[in-house]
Amino acid sequence: MDAVYSKYLSIVENTASICDKLFEKYKEEITCFAGCRYCCSPLHLRPIELWAIKRRMKLDGFTPPDMNNSKPCPFMAADDSCGIYRYRPLICRIHGIPIKYMVIEYDIDGNRVIHDPPEIEIYYCDRNFSSRSENDDSFFAEEGNCFDMEALQDELGRLNEEFVKTGEGSVFRNLNDWDRILLSDFFRK
Repeated sequence: MDAVYSKYLSIVENTASICDKLFEKYKEEITCFAGCRYCCSPLHLRPIELWAIKRRMKLDGFTPPDMNNSKPCPFMAADDSCGIYRYRPLICRIHGIPIKYMVIEYDIDGNRVIHDPPEIEIYYCDRNFSSRSENDDSFFAEEGNCFDMEALQDELGRLNEEFVKTGEGSVFRNLNDWDRILLSDFFRK
């Protein structure tokens, strides 16, 4: 189990390193600030990430704050700051910077539609990069100009597969690769 946890921490460190570089690269165009809650929302995460966040909190002796369901994220403090900032999920760490991701669609029967080649989009908070035109998305698509969400999801997916084979992860074996658990539901247990 320690190997799985160490791999998760390595993913967090790698993500932070990439994000730091991108925030530095775009520091004049990113308007994010502590207490901005524009990108905050209820989160659905893979079991490995939920388990690792909870484990990190426990190892540090950190008790998460009471959840506030009147806020976009139940861990948002009264001043709109993040109540679990040090332990926040990976998606929260990449808010603000340009993100490259694969479009996932489903047909009317709920079956996933596979595009060949995959349809890729660039996303960033619309409060950032306001001086750029929509045609600038091609710039972000170039290597090193945005965060590759697909690479992160692939890495988390592989680690999640490893995690559900462990004793602590076995309770999640019935979930498929695309299933996620609501963060607040997990911490209520």
